[in-house]
Amino acid sequence: MTDEDRREVAERLRERPVARNIKEAYVSIVQTIGVRPCLLLHEGESGDRFDAAAYADALDHLADLIDPTCHVVTSGEWRGRPIGSACSVCHAPIYRGMRHCSQCGCRVVDGDADGAR
Repeated sequence: MTDEDRREVAERLRERPVARNIKEAYVSIVQTIGVRPCLLLHEGESGDRFDAAAYADALDHLADLIDPTCHVVTSGEWRGRPIGSACSVCHAPIYRGMRHCSQCGCRVVDGDADGAR
């Protein structure tokens, strides 16, 4: 997720109308951050069926908005050249000791990028 993505979501959150009840608030937030609902609230449904996968996706999406992370993949290609260690998000080279990807800015969560060359 890029800085621009985060700014767009923040702007949508600021522009949302005030909700009149919990259902409206829930639907508004879910639509604003761009994930599918965790509770099935479609026409004719009670809204009491929980979708655990959608819940996990929503939390992951929120976490990425707040603190985007990546991990080191052990082989990849960057601009047509093979590399030994790469960012899992943008595939830029990741070198030993890097704490953030130099291309996309994600925080490297594989320890200290120890697997990187």
